[in-house]
Amino acid sequence: MTLTHRIERMFEMKGTPVTPLPKADVIAAIGCSLAPDWQAGPQTYEIACLSAELYRAGAAPKVALIGSGYKPGQMPTTEAQQMYRICYNYKVPSEVCVLEGNSFNTRENALAFARLAEQHGWQSVILVAQQLHARRVYLAFRKVLGPDFPIHVIKAHSIYGGSSKWFLNSFWAFLLWDTLSLAYFKVRGWI
Repeated sequence: MTLTHRIERMFEMKGTPVTPLPKADVIAAIGCSLAPDWQAGPQTYEIACLSAELYRAGAAPKVALIGSGYKPGQMPTTEAQQMYRICYNYKVPSEVCVLEGNSFNTRENALAFARLAEQHGWQSVILVAQQLHARRVYLAFRKVLGPDFPIHVIKAHSIYGGSSKWFLNSFWAFLLWDTLSLAYFKVRGWI
């Protein structure tokens, strides 16, 4: 195992509670990027596939597909729409999918999910997020949902590269981006 792989594993595992196969009211797939051709980037693709697998395994009766990836109107599609397409291909019934395609960053994802949880009466969630991003996703959702809302985290492991966002094209760039974003979130009081 190379030094990069060891460091990657260390950061991916740090500070994120992981449950083998929890049960919850909903699976929340947190989009991570689109590819330059507007399809799901490799990270978002793996998140959607894992969310579909969790649904088919009976982990939750609903799947919330969260994220635009960009400010609304900037792109012809959203992460949520692309994840829906993937879930549909994995035989997840359309009636169990709830799409939220307006949130464009991790904090917006958490706020949007909180609104959906209130509307639908969800009282527990399985968050599916990219392996390195999962820590910040968990902390942002914990801050918004509060300490008593059951949150389980499942990490979707993906390659780095193939994204329209430069920082997702290498482990080192994403580590730097997510570390700076984590510090920014702390300063803003978002985690």
